[in-house]
Amino acid sequence: MTVLKGYVISGMNKASKFMEQKIYMDQFKEKIGFTPIPGTLNIKLTNGEYILNKTAINKLQEIKGDENHGNVYFLSALLKKEGSNKKKLGTILFPMKTQHKKDTIEFVADVYLRKTMNLHDNSKVILEIYD
Repeated sequence: MTVLKGYVISGMNKASKFMEQKIYMDQFKEKIGFTPIPGTLNIKLTNGEYILNKTAINKLQEIKGDENHGNVYFLSALLKKEGSNKKKLGTILFPMKTQHKKDTIEFVADVYLRKTMNLHDNSKVILEIYD
């Protein structure tokens, strides 16, 4: 298992626009197994950028884009709020077109995570990726 630690940060308010595109929405339900709430929970990693190990790379799945929308790779992960028993299974997105630095993870779920898990900017979180 790979454990990533970080804290919640505000995003650029662009992900929801892209996630609502038909090309992505159709594939989210089919490939991820749920329809994510539009937008991403942005997590700045405290232990540097996340380098995918060989096992994780082999588990990556792909949501295909088109000429206007880039491909998005994804991995399942468990999000936990540090110091709480709150947790939620969801998906880490790795969009090929992004403005985030490599130390920022984009996480999606089928619920609004800030409300459901009582997350705010600077809330400490843990992501568990099962290798």
